[in-house]
Amino acid sequence: MAMFDNLHLTNMLRSEVESIPETGLPLDAFPDKIQEIILNLAKYENFNVEYTVSIILSAVATAIGNSCHIRIKGEWKTCPSLYMMLVGRPGLGKTPPLGFIYKPINEYDDRLHEKYNEECDEYERAMSVSKHGNDGEERLLKKPTILLQRRC
Repeated sequence: MAMFDNLHLTNMLRSEVESIPETGLPLDAFPDKIQEIILNLAKYENFNVEYTVSIILSAVATAIGNSCHIRIKGEWKTCPSLYMMLVGRPGLGKTPPLGFIYKPINEYDDRLHEKYNEECDEYERAMSVSKHGNDGEERLLKKPTILLQRRC
C-alpha cells in the first residue's frame, strides 16, 4: 500500500474535485507555493499541468543562468542548464503558460536592455562633447557592456 503525505493527498483531492486531470507528475517535488500556482493555473486559466510544470522548470533554469555552478567532480563545475522543447498539436495550450510564466523574466530583461540603451546614449553624448573639446579636458569613459553572466 502506498503512503502519501498530507500535501500529496491534498493535491490529489483538489485535482479530483476541481476536475484537473491526473498526470502522474510528482507535484509534491515542488515547494507548496509552486504547487498552488500550478493547480491554480490549471483550474482558473485551464493551463495544461504538464506544460506548466515543464515551463516552470525551464524558467527556473533561465533565472539561475550562470549565476551559480554545480561542482560535478574535482574542479569540474558547470551551470545548471536545462533545455526544454514543448511538443503538441496547434491549439493544445503551449503558448499561454509560456507567456505567463516567462513574463517576469522578460520584463526584467527589458528593463536591463533599456538601462543599457540609456547608458550607451549617455556614453555617445559624452564622447561627442569630449571630441568637440568643450572644456579642453579629455575624459576617459568606459563604454557600457551588456552583462552576459554573473557568478556566485
